Amino acid sequence: MVLKDSLEVKIELPTKAFEEKINDYCKIVKKTTSNDSLSKCIQHDFIALCNCYIDFAQNAHVELEKRGANDNEIFLLHYIYTEIFKDFALLNRDVLLH
Repeated sequence: MVLKDSLEVKIELPTKAFEEKINDYCKIVKKTTSNDSLSKCIQHDFIALCNCYIDFAQNAHVELEKRGANDNEIFLLHYIYTEIFKDFALLNRDVLLH
């Protein structure tokens, strides 16, 4: 990713693997047949997905630090990861609260 030609994140983010985890979770949600089973799915499977998200982000952060990334690159990494997951997390929160 390049921002204003001066900031470049030189790391392969495992977004494809994370997208697969999200797709697997969505398949599980589609199979739910009641409000109770949906709530249990979110409480169990979504928590696992959140932990996966945290692991991916931490591993990418460590990889950037190993490569001597500057603060701007690390900030961009966390900004990118947050944007991927934020809306999805809010949707699950809202469904669970209803």
